[in-house]
Amino acid sequence: MAAICGGDPLTCIEFVILGIGEFLKDWTTMAMLAVLLVLLLRLRSDRTRAKEVEYAHMLSGYADRREAVGHTGTAQEAAHRQPRGRGFTTIELVTVMLIVGIMAYFALPRLELLRGFDEEGYRDTVRANLQYARKAAVAQRRYVCAVINAAGDITFTVESVEPENAGHSAACPYTRQLGLPATDNACGGATNMVCHPAGVSLTPAATIQFDPLGRATLGAGTYTVSGGGNPTITVVGETGHVY
Repeated sequence: MAAICGGDPLTCIEFVILGIGEFLKDWTTMAMLAVLLVLLLRLRSDRTRAKEVEYAHMLSGYADRREAVGHTGTAQEAAHRQPRGRGFTTIELVTVMLIVGIMAYFALPRLELLRGFDEEGYRDTVRANLQYARKAAVAQRRYVCAVINAAGDITFTVESVEPENAGHSAACPYTRQLGLPATDNACGGATNMVCHPAGVSLTPAATIQFDPLGRATLGAGTYTVSGGGNPTITVVGETGHVY
């Protein structure tokens, strides 16, 4: 660990925090921590109840023995025989505080603050894939089509033949899929689609087509990613430039 951190304690702490942050990105992990916290509190409650029952049995036996010898005890002894509440141990307190602190630090910001990041991230993903589609049209000398549906999902297809060959058609979409550089997990494994995150959409629905020269022959204009902040994507018709 010291070698990884370079001997700097602050770097080690930052390394650990970043590692915990990566671990907690999954909401399943958050749920598991919440369940763990509930189980710890339940275990603490059961242990306290068991201690109280055990103490009550011990006092009952002690009182029976005292009465058998005819000694009822003084008021001070009676006070000492009253069950005492048991507080939390240091380990229990530290464990609960650690779990609550971790959940508060990483979970609460995701409830609202990450909303703008979803829109920005989706805008960047769509823009990058449209730029890739334009480059693919030029490199393969084929028409490439990107169809934006009403929900904001985009499907990319490419024509099977070059424009000068028989069977060429400029009509979108095409039957051949255009494989994208990275698969969007939100699309269920489809390699030619980009799907919108929850609460985010891309408007308007349209068909964007790039010709073998890289020009946007269809769908030139400005598109808005809605949901928060409303970032935009612009496709220039004459050059096919996407920004």
